[in-house]
Amino acid sequence: MFFILYPIVYLGITFYVTPETINPAANDLLLYLLLILSVVQPALYPLIERFQISQYKRLTDSRMNVLQLYHTSSIIKYAMVEAVFVYAIVIYFVTGTTEHIWKFYIIGIFWAILYWPRKTTFENFLTKAGYDGIQR
Repeated sequence: MFFILYPIVYLGITFYVTPETINPAANDLLLYLLLILSVVQPALYPLIERFQISQYKRLTDSRMNVLQLYHTSSIIKYAMVEAVFVYAIVIYFVTGTTEHIWKFYIIGIFWAILYWPRKTTFENFLTKAGYDGIQR
């Protein structure tokens, strides 16, 4: 739902709202900053996942089981991808043009395809977390 419905809703907003531009020079700076952020932010997810798994393994008295860890990690991953589409609507509200939205949508679609939920991703996560079939 994150990867399909919300980007369509954001795109639909552009048909009904026409914002005014305030400062074109600042708009370009914001555009490039958000473009860089939209590429870098989801790319950092494997580091976050590795940190979460290492913390989980280190804390033997954790109340969280590996499935809860996976769900938490997945929400973080999907929120990072969704943020790219949110950046697109922010740029639309700041610049007032739809030409920059497509750059963010291309980046967002790339990340959505890369991080699409798959059974193998789930199994790899369980293996990394050291899941042996016994719940803590």
